[in-house]
Amino acid sequence: MIDDGAMIGCCTWVAFTLLWPYFGFDYDKEDLGVPDRAAVPLLVLIGPLVGFAATLSMSAWPLLLGDTAVPGTVTGNLWGQPLGLVLMGGATWVLTNVGVTFCTLVFVPFRRLWLRGVSVLPSLIGLFLGGWWYLGIQNAPFRMSTLLTVTMLIPVTTVGPVLVGLLLTHVRQRQGPGLAL
Repeated sequence: MIDDGAMIGCCTWVAFTLLWPYFGFDYDKEDLGVPDRAAVPLLVLIGPLVGFAATLSMSAWPLLLGDTAVPGTVTGNLWGQPLGLVLMGGATWVLTNVGVTFCTLVFVPFRRLWLRGVSVLPSLIGLFLGGWWYLGIQNAPFRMSTLLTVTMLIPVTTVGPVLVGLLLTHVRQRQGPGLAL
């Protein structure tokens, strides 16, 4: 049983950020609602939007955790150290980019099964390593070096959604509309 509020929050955010592409599909449409031309901007914008939503919701964590928050950690001092909110929002942005990169290929019904298969292992690795990394940031004291590392990871991980969006666009143009992915 998990009775630590930070752990529950961490598990929820990691699962949500990595599986975000799953929620973006429209299963009533033949092509699952994957856009023909705007895949790149759509996939790139998911990261900052989820990071911003995470930052807003995490600002309520000190109220929810109360005395169970460990003093001196990022989670335990979110109101005393506003850059901790920026750090956690940035970490969520990074994890969302990783999720968009690998999970989008898992959920889109490509004709070529290898495109989906190649993504399964990195998605699972991202889920477990992302959770470990995210929890490590939450339960450690705030450090400017961690914030700088997360800030540098944002553009690096944004390359993935761009490449996936370009791949989706290329495959759609090559094979036509519908479930021709």
